Amino acid sequence: MSDHKAKDVNIYMEVDTENLNQQNVETKVKFSDNNGDRQNGTPENFVSKVYRDKKVTWSGSAKNGSSDEVVITNITRKEDGGSEIWKKIDPKNDGTVEAKIKDKKVTGTENYDVHFTVNGVSYTVDPKLQMDLEHTA
Repeated sequence: MSDHKAKDVNIYMEVDTENLNQQNVETKVKFSDNNGDRQNGTPENFVSKVYRDKKVTWSGSAKNGSSDEVVITNITRKEDGGSEIWKKIDPKNDGTVEAKIKDKKVTGTENYDVHFTVNGVSYTVDPKLQMDLEHTA
């Protein structure tokens, strides 16, 4: 059940690092967020609702307490990205990336890529964002 109050959103990416390779990345990454949204199927089917004029932060971790290091290096808009929901992307030094959401109504979904590394090896997955138009700060 989603908690629909306008707030900063945290998107969590859990990676099955022990079984991950370039061919199966779509099946070894699971997304969730602090709105109670969970991924069903592959990452490209995950849509996280974000709020106008708030922030969204992506962070990653290894599944089952593995000591493997999951670092989110960047978030980029796909070429066929659809709606433009964020206005600024800010990769942090702690392995997370933060974005500022636009302060205007944006309909539709934004398709984007999450670029991340596991123990220095680069991967990419492609979830979506959608602005929650019903709830404001």
